[in-house]
Amino acid sequence: MENNNQSLTTHFIKTADFKTHYVSGIFGGLTSNNQINMAFFIERNVIPSSITYSVDQNGIPAETGRDTKLGMVRETAGCLILDVEKAKSVVEWLNDRIAQAESNVPNQ
Repeated sequence: MENNNQSLTTHFIKTADFKTHYVSGIFGGLTSNNQINMAFFIERNVIPSSITYSVDQNGIPAETGRDTKLGMVRETAGCLILDVEKAKSVVEWLNDRIAQAESNVPNQ
């Protein structure tokens, strides 16, 4: 009996600017042509532009001021735009990964 099974190998190639990012949230909505826009962000404290120190006679510094903004930063590293069908497949893929992760966590 003849085997008519075919196979296909997919190779993943990372671009020169490929990076891994931690995500603490998503901001987005719908585009004007009804696609889903998702900007991933990491939320963190503001990093000051500068800090000023006074130095005592023993050479020990003490902070006397800082140039900074008030509030929090939501730093975005990228954005995805998906049509509805691709978004549904991402949801399905995420749900599968969530189920896998939850099944690997011991009951507490």
